Amino acid sequence: FPMGLQYLAEGGALSVAGVLIGLLGAAALAANQIVFSVASVVYMLPLGMAGAVAVRIGQAVGAGESLRVRPIGMAAIGLVTLWTVAISVLLLAGGERIARTFVDDATVIGIASSMFVAVGLMQVFDGVQSVSLGALRALLDNRWPTAVTLGAYWALALPLGWLLAVPLGQGAAGFWAGFAVALSIAAVLLLRLIAVLVAIGIGASAFAYLFTRDRRYLAFALRLARYALIVALVFLALLALERVLAPAFG
Repeated sequence: FPMGLQYLAEGGALSVAGVLIGLLGAAALAANQIVFSVASVVYMLPLGMAGAVAVRIGQAVGAGESLRVRPIGMAAIGLVTLWTVAISVLLLAGGERIARTFVDDATVIGIASSMFVAVGLMQVFDGVQSVSLGALRALLDNRWPTAVTLGAYWALALPLGWLLAVPLGQGAAGFWAGFAVALSIAAVLLLRLIAVLVAIGIGASAFAYLFTRDRRYLAFALRLARYALIVALVFLALLALERVLAPAFG
């Protein structure tokens, strides 16, 4: 039930946003269709990775190999982060060219280009939160992810998107900017829980080593810390990249 509610919240919010964008005019609706089509295609890898990490973590938990859970999750987040960084750069730098492959209308191209900026900036956060949801589902932790999903899409993304689009005059791009902010917050909230789990894993392994002097526990703790450091560095590098590119393409 919670998993179905998560998918319903996400799909329903995007559908409502599409209807609201349609109220802004035919050009805005056409631009949104272009952006949504491209975003859906590039989202397939994070979506597939979320399913894969859920299966692998579920298998590890079922086999009683809990020490494999955290490396699997960290590796999935790292791979998705690398993919979404590349997509972010592509959308930020080539949004207008992508739009031109669909239509020749200058108005639609202009609107789509501004929307691609918002979509590009949210790629990493969207990918991270998707993989995090998959990992937490495998651990049967559904209440917190469901609450985060409902809050992000319905309590924040849609109201903020409408505020940016209409009262603040940002147009259709404002709706995607609202989703970008909401997904960024959702990714941070979900990663915070995973970071706690990683810290517990490192601490428990180090504690076990102190009592057993089994170097396998020490090696696992060091390996887990290395994975966490790599993901953190990639995530921070992306934030720095977005700060540099956003003014240039905004």
